[in-house]
Amino acid sequence: EEYNGRVSQMSISESHCAVLSGGRVTLHAIDGSRRRTFPDRDSGDEDDKVTALSLTKDVLVYGTKAGTVHFFAINPEGPLPGVELRHERAILKIVPNAKGTRFIVVDTSKNAYVYAPTTSDLTPIPSFPRDFTSVIWEVIDRHVFIVSSPSELHTYAYAPQTVRGAVVAKLGAVDVSETGGVTMRPKASPLHPQGLVPVCSHDGTITCQTSGGTLTKIQCPLYEHRDDDDATPELHFCQNLALLRLKDAWNAAIDINKRPYWLALSGKAMDVLDVNMAIRVYRQLGDAGMVLGLERIKPFEDTNLLAGHILLLFQDYDAAQDLFLASTQPLHALDMRRDLLHWEQALKLAHSLDPSQVPAISCSYAQQLEFKGEYDPALRAFESAKKAIDRAYQRRVEEKEEDLEGDMMRKKCLCGVARCTLHLGDLRKGMTYLREADDKILYRDCAHILEGMNQHSEAAGLYEDAEHWEKAAAIYIKKLDFSRCASVMPKVTLPKLHAQYAKACEASDRFQEAVEAYENAHDLDSVVRLHLNQLNTPERGFDIVRRTQSSDGARLVAKFCQDHGDFKGA
Repeated sequence: EEYNGRVSQMSISESHCAVLSGGRVTLHAIDGSRRRTFPDRDSGDEDDKVTALSLTKDVLVYGTKAGTVHFFAINPEGPLPGVELRHERAILKIVPNAKGTRFIVVDTSKNAYVYAPTTSDLTPIPSFPRDFTSVIWEVIDRHVFIVSSPSELHTYAYAPQTVRGAVVAKLGAVDVSETGGVTMRPKASPLHPQGLVPVCSHDGTITCQTSGGTLTKIQCPLYEHRDDDDATPELHFCQNLALLRLKDAWNAAIDINKRPYWLALSGKAMDVLDVNMAIRVYRQLGDAGMVLGLERIKPFEDTNLLAGHILLLFQDYDAAQDLFLASTQPLHALDMRRDLLHWEQALKLAHSLDPSQVPAISCSYAQQLEFKGEYDPALRAFESAKKAIDRAYQRRVEEKEEDLEGDMMRKKCLCGVARCTLHLGDLRKGMTYLREADDKILYRDCAHILEGMNQHSEAAGLYEDAEHWEKAAAIYIKKLDFSRCASVMPKVTLPKLHAQYAKACEASDRFQEAVEAYENAHDLDSVVRLHLNQLNTPERGFDIVRRTQSSDGARLVAKFCQDHGDFKGA
């Protein structure tokens, strides 16, 4: 075949040949028929010139100086619809895998990427050697590719689905920590002898072309465990884990049977979204909680949704939220924030994802702020939630609908508004909300607030409304408010408070009330003392002592008789 211009690159498949010459690609069958040229016409524009090509059984791929990569189907002939890569720099090299589903694209700046046409993912390749001489895909491990430079080999693994999206990792030695953490130390391996050009890699055995044109074979260091009979199970495990051969890593972990290696395998399995393998490992570890959690998310087909839930298990909440929002079920992000009690983030998500949840989340957020002592923003949040609920409440009234949950939430917001208003010092307005809510628990809480603000009279009244008689009585006794205390004391059952009330009455010369209080406090000796010394009713005291047989009471009576010259009675 003859071509216009100098031939700079050629690629041959089973049935076709593609030739790059003069900035254009000529595609024809091996027998020379069905000849086509790309681009169809020579526009004369320098950016339209083709700079790299590759050919597989089914597709021709070529890149231009403008950075555009075009895909042309061979049978039937025609451009692949919707598949085109637009890159910012000119294309230097394109290397397809065996099936033509993934392509390594190198630009003129020697930056390299893995491009997946089915998802349009363009994944950067880290630490790509600028002096590379060849790039080949592994035949057995189809996600592994090897890049050579004049003196080194660089091995990479491409994971199309991970919790961080598509990822390319440069491989090297792997260390497993005591906690199951995995550390990869990317490192190139020496190429001996120098100048070899890798042509093909099959299960780690690399066929290379020498400078003299002959073929020789070398072993990729990442696969040395396969041919080394003395390789330890730990080496088998680490190298298989690096190569993403998780089933082989499982077999090695069985031989090792140590918890750090099981944890390392489970972490890698979840990282690459292999939930089934992760479940097997956690069953082996006896971790029922993780097994149940993974079984619950296993049916998810949306990879963003699945990855989000895995990151949730790893407690990486921000990354999980981003994945949930990118999934087909973004409400999982809102559910996560609600379950974690991250009310501020949940409120922002609810406004955009599900406004019907805004009142409930605002109320919960306000409660959190109130608990932290941030009463001003808590009040605003309670009021915002109450307004939204009131609007819904008015609609239900008009439509004669019942919503017990909505009514309970409205009351919760009203109680919150009352508490925060009191905390902020607006007693009149707070008491108005308080009476509107008419809730005993709220009366108790607000009484405690007012007590802390030294508003004792109002606090005691609220304790009465809450039927916390002891609290109310304690305040009345402290303030010596006998008239109000007298109405509360019959409902008090705590002897200690009756005793305090009795002492306060005695100190204020209210002896009859003191006697009754001492009787309720079961302090009959004090009752005897008051009858003898204060009330001038010694007979009552004598009767009590005879009935109770109290030794202390008897001493009081004896002293009283001695003081009054009744030695016989003493």
